Amino acid sequence: MNLKIKNKLSLVIGAGSVSSRDISIKGIGTAIVESLAKEGVQVDFTYNKSKNGAQELAKRIKKITPLPPTFFKLDISKDFNIESMVKGRIPDILIINAGTRTYSKNPSKDDIENTLKVNYFSVKSIVDKLSNLMSKSGKDGKIIIISSFLAGKSHKYLQTYCDSKKLINDYVLEMVPILAKKNISIVSVCPGFTKTPMTEERLDLYEKMARSREIPSGKVISSQEIADIITFLSSPLALQINGLVYCDGGARYNLD
Repeated sequence: MNLKIKNKLSLVIGAGSVSSRDISIKGIGTAIVESLAKEGVQVDFTYNKSKNGAQELAKRIKKITPLPPTFFKLDISKDFNIESMVKGRIPDILIINAGTRTYSKNPSKDDIENTLKVNYFSVKSIVDKLSNLMSKSGKDGKIIIISSFLAGKSHKYLQTYCDSKKLINDYVLEMVPILAKKNISIVSVCPGFTKTPMTEERLDLYEKMARSREIPSGKVISSQEIADIITFLSSPLALQINGLVYCDGGARYNLD
């Protein structure tokens, strides 16, 4: 299938992470960058803590496509100016994968504020500013945000995370009709239990849940599966898909 995205310019916020224990376990952002490059997309990306991972990712991309990636450090828990960072390279496809969580029954005030800033306020700021640039450039645009199937759910260890993802999902739904008038579609992708460096300490539990069919599909999702979905959503073929897209193997239906 021709996805019609060859030579498009994408910006992936939050990529480069790979497990230090098992290199087959990649972050969602890393898998997205690789998948888009294989489709002939010119991929710019940001990293935060994984500088070595970002450098290795850039090397792999150069072997896939003659279009060299541009990558730079971005910590969205701090103040930043996204317009100056993109330096006029206005993306056709914007994918925001950066996020954080604190696994605790009693998170500190700082942890709560940081989670809300990273998962909601900074994401909203990036969309607001770059969607304006995308619109002014006259390009049809795609904006995809990585959220979670836990958005709006109750969770005794991840409540602020759940709340922050609900906030961003609500924002996406609010922006769908506004951005559609500017020829930009926006989607919030809500993965379920996914095998990534962030979750690998809980993979044994996830596998147990899959075997017991607490995850109805019986399978823990790979970052590559999420990347494949997002690559399709990046295409003009998915122009009419807006709002929330769940890819959780039915797990959200087994949550209280």
